[in-house]
Amino acid sequence: MRKKAIVALAFGTAFYLAQLDTESNSVIAESSVVEKRHQQSDKYAPEPLPQTNSQAKAILINNTSPELSPKKIPYEGDWCIGGIDLTEADFLFANQESADWDRERGRIHFNTQDLYGNYSDRPGADLIEPYREMSKENLLAQVDSNDRYAMIAAVQRYDLSLDTIIEIARKLVIFGDTSLGLLSLYSIEQSAARSEYSKKQRVTAKVKRHMKEALMYVFYGVSRYDTSLLANYLMSLERDEPFNSTLKPYNVLSPQDFDDVKHEVKVFSQMLDKRREQYNLVPIGEIDVPKIATHDFQSSLGTLYLDHGKDLDKLQSLNADTGPNIKRSACVTRHFKLFGKYH
Repeated sequence: MRKKAIVALAFGTAFYLAQLDTESNSVIAESSVVEKRHQQSDKYAPEPLPQTNSQAKAILINNTSPELSPKKIPYEGDWCIGGIDLTEADFLFANQESADWDRERGRIHFNTQDLYGNYSDRPGADLIEPYREMSKENLLAQVDSNDRYAMIAAVQRYDLSLDTIIEIARKLVIFGDTSLGLLSLYSIEQSAARSEYSKKQRVTAKVKRHMKEALMYVFYGVSRYDTSLLANYLMSLERDEPFNSTLKPYNVLSPQDFDDVKHEVKVFSQMLDKRREQYNLVPIGEIDVPKIATHDFQSSLGTLYLDHGKDLDKLQSLNADTGPNIKRSACVTRHFKLFGKYH
């Protein structure tokens, strides 16, 4: 019972961090600035403060003087920072593409509620809100019928058993989720590593196994152009005991352990493909990844390097030989330098 309570607490913490917008999304943030250009403003009214760091950075980026802005690049071209490189029309299109990509990878949260019972609208929440108050029986029936939005809602509800949530999370990942479903599985491993270390007060083989499994989920997400888990993991290395001290991965895991994690990412992908066959779904590698995924990924990495650069540098050996990686590409570096001016 105590173990399940600890895991449930880890779930709650992970979802809370996920909702803090730890994954920077400058394309969406910048859209609010573009829209303001079409609205008549009262010169005596103060401009609303940005709600997130990414929004603050976006406002500053969009206020860059025209002479410092490069020649505009078509959306289908090799652009990096939407608020600077794209035309206004292409930027708005990129904003919509980014929102669609969030939904495609399962990054949809329930609307939040303040102390007075007022709800704040979160992007895409209307797709899952109908499942918030649905009876457990009806909700699980929808999950059984492969309703993906029902699954995304289910892993955020607190009235389902932990075993049920894990089962649904696994199914979500089979259906292509790299956000909340994958976050649920990752949280289980992080919680198990913490619990085992707390109990034994030393790094056991079991602690290392759970740490490696958590990292496998993180870098599977990276392989799908998703930094949601990476951002959560880096924040854990900064704030959460014992991950911010004794259980730093590069202090505990060997080079062979890191190689094992890279291998397990491939094994996990192969396992998902076999499971996807049962649902008549195409292999993971054949899923179309939209162009915006690369841009959002690089923007997010730029912000993560700003806040967690040392930890990221020490995780480079986990990069896959092909596909997305966490290296400091030219575009990531450009985001890093630009965001750094206003950090």
